[in-house]
Order: sequence, then C-alpha cells, then structure tokens
Amino acid sequence: LRAIGIVEFCVHRKLQEDQDTLQGIYPGNPRRSTASPSVDLLLEAFNGMDFFITDLPNGQHFEQISPLNEVQRKILYLLDLPESIYNKMTQKVKYGLRMGTISS
Repeated sequence: LRAIGIVEFCVHRKLQEDQDTLQGIYPGNPRRSTASPSVDLLLEAFNGMDFFITDLPNGQHFEQISPLNEVQRKILYLLDLPESIYNKMTQKVKYGLRMGTISS
C-alpha cells in the first residue's frame, strides 16, 4: 500500500507543479484527462506491451520489444524516471533468460 501511495503522490504532485493533466489513460475515452490518476490507471497504460525473445534453430536470435508510447513516456517523466529504465529492464530480462534465472 505504501508503494501505491508513493506512486500516486509523486504523479499528483508533479502534475500539480506543472499545472498539467494526464490524458490517454482512460479506456474507451482517450481524450479524458485527470490531474489525479489512480495507480490502477497508470499501470493499465503499460498493459499489452510485448516482450518476445527467441533463438531460432538456424542460430538466429530474434527479439521484439514494444516501444514506449507518449502516455507511457509521460508517466515515467511524472515519476521522475528516465526512459532508459525501460531499456535497462528489458536488458536484465534478456540476461536472466540467457542465464536461466527467469523461465521463458
């Protein structure tokens, strides 16, 4: 509960400081905006992202990672997190898959 509270507090405070709102997080109503989004809506904005890694029998390695959209970039900004955190996270997942610490 503390983490949820901290996330919401940080986003609400940053939106208030910037005198801004967050748009594009309400399913079915992309133009609706809010200055106080819930953590559920913030997390839902990242739902459906794909992360696919496979090694083909011919030795080729293939990976596909969904790029961040504008709403996701703004959420990271509001949380004072660099966009590079997403790439670092995907690198750690790839490393864990190769080392066997994460099952595919």
